Amino acid sequence: MQENVLHIKHQFNGLDFLGSRGSGEVLRDLILQDIEMERRVVLDFEGIIGISHAFADEVFGLLFVKIGLEKIKQFLKITNAVQIIKDLANFAILDRKKSQSVQSF
Repeated sequence: MQENVLHIKHQFNGLDFLGSRGSGEVLRDLILQDIEMERRVVLDFEGIIGISHAFADEVFGLLFVKIGLEKIKQFLKITNAVQIIKDLANFAILDRKKSQSVQSF
């Protein structure tokens, strides 16, 4: 499988903290383009000190809604991320998963 490395700091003009839903939407769209082309996406968070919950939800939570957990595991890898970024990514997915199961009743 081909792989595309997205250097997040470079992608967002050297910012070291990402907080807006708009930025999250941009990143999510880039990820989805690669997945549609059957390319694995590596998100390289080197130099990023943090992300907001809104950014995490826009990227990871809505990716979960659009493609599901199995495809995320198959196509997405996070590298060079501080623990809080990993935690927020996981929380965003779990929060969306919980919301889906509550709405299914």
